Amino acid sequence: MEWADENPYFLLLLNDERQNVQIDLGASGWMQAYSEWMRSPGWWYLCHKDSGQIALAMRVWGGEQPYYTKRHIGQIQSADGQNRATACHGIGKKRLDGHVDRLWILPDGYAVCAGDDVESLAMEVVRSMSWSPPG
Repeated sequence: MEWADENPYFLLLLNDERQNVQIDLGASGWMQAYSEWMRSPGWWYLCHKDSGQIALAMRVWGGEQPYYTKRHIGQIQSADGQNRATACHGIGKKRLDGHVDRLWILPDGYAVCAGDDVESLAMEVVRSMSWSPPG
C-alpha cells in the first residue's frame, strides 16, 4: 500500500460484525471519511505501517468516544548533529462514565505508556536511544 505521509502508523478498526477498515492517518479528511466507523463498537488497533504489527489495542463499547492523537515531543539531536522531530502516537477513548483512557506508543516504536506521563517518559526513552536532547 502507498501511504499519504511518513506517519509510521495506521488504524485498523474491527467492528462487532467482524468487518474492518484500514485507515491511513496521513490521508486528508480521514476522520470525515470514516466517521461511521469512529464510534462503532469493536476494536481499535494502532499498527506499524512497515510490518502491519499491532502496537496498541483498545476495546470500544457502544456510546464511547474513541480517538487517535499524535503528540509532538520536540526536536531531538543525534550525535552527528542532525535534528529529527519526534512524536508519540496514541489511541484513547472517553468512557460512558466520563473517564478517559489513553495509550501511547513512544518514539522507539516499542515502549508503551498509559495515561498522562507521555512527555517525560518519551524523553527517557529517547535518551536511551542513539538520540540526545539538543544543548
